[in-house]
Amino acid sequence: MAVANLHTLDSDILFEILTACDNLVTLRNLILTHPVLYHTFNNRRRLILRTVLRTQYHVHFLRRPHEHKFGETHSSILLIKTSNVIDRVALREAPWPELKRLMPEVLSCKWASWLLGSYNQAGLQDEALLLARESIRIMLAKCKILVSEQSALARAVIRTYTTANLQEEALELDEAILQHLSPRQPDYSVWAKQLITTYQKTGHDDKILPLQLKCWETCKTCAGAASDYALDWARSIIRGYQLKGEDAQAIAFQETVRTLLDPRTPQYIAWSRQLIQMHQKSNQPAEALAVTQSVWRHLGPETKGYRPWTAQLSEQYDTLGRPDDALAVVEAAWTAIGVYLARFPNDIAWKYQARGAGLMLAKAYRRHQRIDEAIALEVKCKALSV
Repeated sequence: MAVANLHTLDSDILFEILTACDNLVTLRNLILTHPVLYHTFNNRRRLILRTVLRTQYHVHFLRRPHEHKFGETHSSILLIKTSNVIDRVALREAPWPELKRLMPEVLSCKWASWLLGSYNQAGLQDEALLLARESIRIMLAKCKILVSEQSALARAVIRTYTTANLQEEALELDEAILQHLSPRQPDYSVWAKQLITTYQKTGHDDKILPLQLKCWETCKTCAGAASDYALDWARSIIRGYQLKGEDAQAIAFQETVRTLLDPRTPQYIAWSRQLIQMHQKSNQPAEALAVTQSVWRHLGPETKGYRPWTAQLSEQYDTLGRPDDALAVVEAAWTAIGVYLARFPNDIAWKYQARGAGLMLAKAYRRHQRIDEAIALEVKCKALSV
């Protein structure tokens, strides 16, 4: 066809000429041959790009597995340099009909997320909402537990709803997604915390504590009360009570969690220490003492922190006007450590422990005016110097 005749052709015919290209490179070369072709392309660029890329997708990748076709198409799109956001839309739309049939496979979910992003960037809100509702409906209907790529699509859909000012629809989806996440995976807690932030921003404060308690129970059942996930939720519940001034509920829940922990673990010690501080802050010295007693009962001379806990327990007895108990607990520690020292008389570590326990007892004797016993004990401790 003579170049001059292009001016006489109808725009629909020129459109057919352009869409007959079987790849984007051929299309580019063609539109650069004549201004009429370029103007025709520019007027209908979204449809032309989508049609040509779809042809390229089927012709060049026809015998490739879906993963390879998807990967090569994605790579080719990334290599195309264009400042026109509609071009990105068209290129993402091209393979979508085939990929949509694969929903909710990871490949299709990834592509749906990218296409949503392109729609939003181009300001095509109606198309974005249509894709968002369709893709999330299919995914939730077919998936019991979501993987990370499917969660990413859900986040993209929520962003789309939020951009369209559909706050309640976004919140409902946010809540629904949590039911499709495994509590054994990190995504569960991350999503739940984001949902709590959403509750705070949207004025649904009444939903926060029930969600926190549900997550605590779920993580406790799936991973155990001592798991990092469960304890993280327990801490958030306690902070929530404290922020609302509900100190009694905070203390009660702290005790509930503590009793579920193994008394031989550092976690139990840490939660006990915090509970003691909470009781003391609430002017409950007797309750604080009871917690210290429960910790000390599970400690022994070979346990890290035995002497400091002994000193703390003795001090709390003294504060409550129980001097005999205060003295007895320090004497018990001196005796218990002495048993180990007798067994290992040349062990430097046990000498150090015995000396510390002896000096602590000597101070207690002096407070109780038993000076002679204090002096005798200090002499023994001096002999244990290492």
